Amino acid sequence: MQRDWQAEWQQLLDLTSRMLQRARAGEWDELSLMAGERQHALEHFFAEPVEAEYAATVKDGIATISRIDDEITALTKSAQGTIAQEQDVLHKRQHASRAYTDPQVHRS
Repeated sequence: MQRDWQAEWQQLLDLTSRMLQRARAGEWDELSLMAGERQHALEHFFAEPVEAEYAATVKDGIATISRIDDEITALTKSAQGTIAQEQDVLHKRQHASRAYTDPQVHRS
């Protein structure tokens, strides 16, 4: 049975696009699972040399995947920053709450 390079490659591109959709939606657990799935699929795809007739298509696809990965990375960093800010606010609120409820906390 002959390998369908084009179909396999298109599935990888589709998976990468779905990963971007998950990142845009803030669905980080699903994104993580998909990233593992994609890594496995990439390893399988490149386990054998790409046939010459598909080299240009794969090269263009790699550039597309790289651009999408850059966007996913930016979205991830932005979400991490938001979470860090939310944690800081929560910490400050917890400290303020303790100041009202804990007689051991120094009040000025």
